[in-house]
Amino acid sequence: MVPQIQQWSDIGFGVLWGTLAGLPMMLFVLLFSLLPIRAIRQLHTLNQQRIVPFFLGFTPAQLFVFALCAGVCEELFFRGWLQASITGPIDSTAPWQPGVVLGVLLGAILFGFCHLLSPLYFTLATLAGIYLGVLLVETQNLLVPITAHAVYDLAMLFWLLLPNLRKTSEGEQP
Repeated sequence: MVPQIQQWSDIGFGVLWGTLAGLPMMLFVLLFSLLPIRAIRQLHTLNQQRIVPFFLGFTPAQLFVFALCAGVCEELFFRGWLQASITGPIDSTAPWQPGVVLGVLLGAILFGFCHLLSPLYFTLATLAGIYLGVLLVETQNLLVPITAHAVYDLAMLFWLLLPNLRKTSEGEQP
């Protein structure tokens, strides 16, 4: 599932499609955040109180490295090891056997629990885990969910930090 270094076309495929696969997750979160729902406003406040302060001193390069490490480490564990351990080898002619569905769902639920900031965040992370698990099953290339996860994390970090970056550039305290 992880392309060998000599398989440059598989590596290019994984990075390209992973980058593109990160876009629907970003769009979903951006559109979802516009809904006038109390739980969404509470999640935004929680992010501003817990996530943003942690990353305020990071440079763009450090944010990139953090997002890349999160994408690599979490996907290696949740999709590359956990999901793959449950599903076993996947038949490319009929990939959606019950064991594969179970592997995707269990991996996604555990992924959600590891992101348990609130019930809504758990739900969103679980949905993201399902999406990333499906990407792995459909492409049989672990670089696709790794890249999608890293691209999504990086974009969301910049989106969360953007108001603070503007304040800093204008000379205000964040």
